[in-house]
Amino acid sequence: MSCKPELANVECSLCHVVKTIRGFKDNLGTILRKNVKRCIACHTCQICHNNFLDNPRGLSPNTTYCQSCYAQHCPKREQCEVCTQLLPRQAFCQSQLDKKDCRNKTLRCEACMYCSKCKERKRPESFQGNSSECLCCHTQHICDVCGETKDRAAFNKSQIHNAKNQHVNLRCDACMNCSKCKKRKRPESFQGHSSECVSCHTQHICDVCGETKDRAAFSESQIHNAKNQNVNLRCDACMTCSQCKQRKRPQNFNGNIHVCVQCEALAMICDSCDKQKGIQEFEPIMKRRVQEGKRIVCKECAACGFTTQDQTRYRCIGGHEGGKTLFSINDIKDAKQRGTKQHLICMKCKEKLQLTEKNMKSRKAWKCKCPNQTDTRLEHTNEKCPLKGTRPGEKRWPGCNNNVTEEDYMFWLKVCRTRKE
Repeated sequence: MSCKPELANVECSLCHVVKTIRGFKDNLGTILRKNVKRCIACHTCQICHNNFLDNPRGLSPNTTYCQSCYAQHCPKREQCEVCTQLLPRQAFCQSQLDKKDCRNKTLRCEACMYCSKCKERKRPESFQGNSSECLCCHTQHICDVCGETKDRAAFNKSQIHNAKNQHVNLRCDACMNCSKCKKRKRPESFQGHSSECVSCHTQHICDVCGETKDRAAFSESQIHNAKNQNVNLRCDACMTCSQCKQRKRPQNFNGNIHVCVQCEALAMICDSCDKQKGIQEFEPIMKRRVQEGKRIVCKECAACGFTTQDQTRYRCIGGHEGGKTLFSINDIKDAKQRGTKQHLICMKCKEKLQLTEKNMKSRKAWKCKCPNQTDTRLEHTNEKCPLKGTRPGEKRWPGCNNNVTEEDYMFWLKVCRTRKE
């Protein structure tokens, strides 16, 4: 996986189809850090068929519907992960709805609580994943290490029991032997799906950055805890919080994220620049908007003209970009109707342009006096024209003697040519 990550296989959390990394938008490290792994196909709403690959926040969490379609067509409905039907919330047990966002929990409706083989009603933990057969009736299981489907006799009874109660990795009896030291070990002596025990394993996969690193890149306490407690392995580089840049203890991080618990409580993501920033970088009202699930904009982006209703980048003729408030509302409406967004001029450049035109039209300002005179002429042949230079290489332009710089004149000239188009 570390040599050729593009060949790695990842299961989509929504359609449950195993695909290569090319079937996902993000890279392998980013996908492994996410609890919900959404493939490219699942970024399309099943009702309106709009694609939200560039705006994943427009999709309803843990569903293949956009937020507007989910609110309109699926009021108070949940999707059963066993029969994949969209059912009213009354069709689910309340404990199932309360724990649906928990890790390794499968949302199962009341009808799927009955085993398809013995027809008896069982508890949710009596089923393996989204299987319709309970563990007692399920005669075959898939080993999470070798990937083979084997009979129940090929697994230790404690493994079946632990898979029922704790949702740990199922490991057959053959995979209980370390592939390196050939000794039989306990299940907690292995890391995830590895065939080598923790003692023999010289390389480990960091659960945070997803990179395969040598044992020296991890602290001994991390290796020990991963062996005894099956916690997230975090390398030394990932012990530093990406927000406050301080080295923290593993318990100061929530799961496999880069931000510590303290900064996570104070951090928010700006919808304009898509960056995670501290709460001090936002206006106080933005905290309430986050709680309501609305879009937010940081102070820096707000100063650049972006608003919570419009995060579109508009480009000025002057060459710089900005948000909606930097431009006139009427100019934006006209540009959208005519399809001439490249002709937009921001308010600051418009004031500068008006000042330039005023200085050029002043009575004391030099003007072109050549035949067929025009202020857009760049070459002046008339000897009496004040814009014809008196020295070799001298450049003159309208209003150059009245606080009109060459940059101001060239910008005015560019605007005039654009208006003619």
